[in-house]
Amino acid sequence: MKKKISKSLLMTALVTGLCIGGVQGAFAAEDLNTFALDEYVVTATITEKNLLKVPAVASVITKEEIQEKNITTVKEALKGQSGLYIDTSMYESGGIQMRGFDSKNVLVLFDGQPMNNGWNGEVNWEVIPVEQIERIEVVRGAASSLYGGRAVGGVINIISKDLVDKKVTGSATLTYGSNNTWKKAIDVQGKINDKWSFGVGYENKKSDGYGGKRKAVKTTTGGDDVIGSVTAPQLSANNPSYPGRYVIGGPGNRATESENINVSFQYNFDDDKSLKYTFTKSEYEYRYNDPFSYVKDANGNSIFGPGKYQTQNGQYISLYPGLWLNYVGENETDIHTFNYKDKKNLWDVNLGIQDVKKAGYTSTDDDVESLSFNGEGEYANYPSKNYNLDIQKTWENIGKHTITVGGNWKDETMDRITYNLSHWKDSDSII
Repeated sequence: MKKKISKSLLMTALVTGLCIGGVQGAFAAEDLNTFALDEYVVTATITEKNLLKVPAVASVITKEEIQEKNITTVKEALKGQSGLYIDTSMYESGGIQMRGFDSKNVLVLFDGQPMNNGWNGEVNWEVIPVEQIERIEVVRGAASSLYGGRAVGGVINIISKDLVDKKVTGSATLTYGSNNTWKKAIDVQGKINDKWSFGVGYENKKSDGYGGKRKAVKTTTGGDDVIGSVTAPQLSANNPSYPGRYVIGGPGNRATESENINVSFQYNFDDDKSLKYTFTKSEYEYRYNDPFSYVKDANGNSIFGPGKYQTQNGQYISLYPGLWLNYVGENETDIHTFNYKDKKNLWDVNLGIQDVKKAGYTSTDDDVESLSFNGEGEYANYPSKNYNLDIQKTWENIGKHTITVGGNWKDETMDRITYNLSHWKDSDSII
């Protein structure tokens, strides 16, 4: 059976004007000590400004910092930024909080293309290849006059590397860490002729992962004083049908694998004007291995599978541990961006498409049939697509002022599609 729910089409048009006087941003002492005096940002005002002179609280994470700290994801790079919280758990997507605003009100950009999904505003950080990042600019505080309604709490702008205007250069990375964690990456770029430059990048990350979050799963019968179980009297009081005894267990290690391919071409009209096209394809998968519980049978072996068991202290317990079996998930995303810049006349045009072809996961019914985990389940998919066009024109030194005028158009759709599965870990076993 297939069910499909479509979220209504969202189209917005925004025309903004911003007059900026000769104002300098106020920074905490710790921020002043963090950055060099010649650090520049573009996110706060659209045009390139010295970090200490922008009318906002901003910070910059450079590619050198990313390399020195051996950072493998954007989430890791953002960790520790003041006023910013990102869920750094095992999940590929994560909620953002900036000065009390959640994901729906914090805009994340990658080369001008919004990365917040249409479902809940969260960001799949695995889509963004770390090897291609030039810098990350974090601007705290309202920026809706420049970036639209989602930028109420702030903006995180991820900017890819400029294509070199010299001979072909390249780099390769191979790292290994605990839990059989591998990262393989290669980056090649160079100049084709006086007008054209190119860049090609590939990144693969794989890990056997670490333990998932522990969960308390109710027993169906018995369970009193069973070693490895806990009492939950408040649940029994609220719902007498609950037995009041819960078993602690978990889904096991979360194994992940991601692959990113990035291709860029840049055409330089002259020293000031350029047009850059970038295509990024990302695929990401995750699954949980070796689920467990803390309850042991009479022989001292860990109990996990469904059934009725005699435990170490002679008690009997019946389990349906399906709730421990966390998701098997996948994501496939294509991103196209076109960036036109005119440094002399201060024109900035960004056109982008984010096509999330798969954003799905499988889940199991509570009563899994056996330890082979072949019970029935469900596959839920949330594909989405958004188009974004942003145009900005700036005039500087108008008296003591800088004037920026721009327009923004967005078109966003999201679907929710669910299937019943005969085997919950196999998304192709549709009933």
